[in-house]
Amino acid sequence: MKNLNKGEIIRFIVTGVLSAIVDFIFSFLASFISQKAGIPGNSVWCTVIGTIIGFLASIGVGYPLSVKWVYQDADKNKISKHKKTHLLFFTLLSAAGLMIGIGIMSIFKVSLNSGLGINIDTWMNVSIPTDYNFWQKIGAWISGVLTNIAFWYFALAFVVKSLFVLTFNYYTRKKFLFR
Repeated sequence: MKNLNKGEIIRFIVTGVLSAIVDFIFSFLASFISQKAGIPGNSVWCTVIGTIIGFLASIGVGYPLSVKWVYQDADKNKISKHKKTHLLFFTLLSAAGLMIGIGIMSIFKVSLNSGLGINIDTWMNVSIPTDYNFWQKIGAWISGVLTNIAFWYFALAFVVKSLFVLTFNYYTRKKFLFR
């Protein structure tokens, strides 16, 4: 970790933000679809399913950007020579980050549910009048989400999780994969 450089850290953060956006979108969609498929919103499985789907989507963004853009000083020949092994270790280290993320989201979920009675998995459930047109429904849903306290606690949990996992990922990737 002696050779940290600002450009690499900035590129890592940009990649992390892009990966987090992809993670968030896919986590949301997977949780939403899970609930529509009949998994109760108060089930921990909505959190687990959403987190895993978001994780896989974020790997699809994070790995290529890390190899080609973030770690520019890494030995590209070594990486391409052992591409499958490199991707496997990248995924395993990311999976460790995923477990940390699941743990943090689960701690938030249980703590908020038992302490404040807030279920962070139900923030997307908004009642929308059936006589609204498409755009009115979209507007009503967005307004309902943004005024739902569960959404803001979910967003806080997501940011905390992302910061912990981002730090873990940078350190482990720099130490073990992109020396």
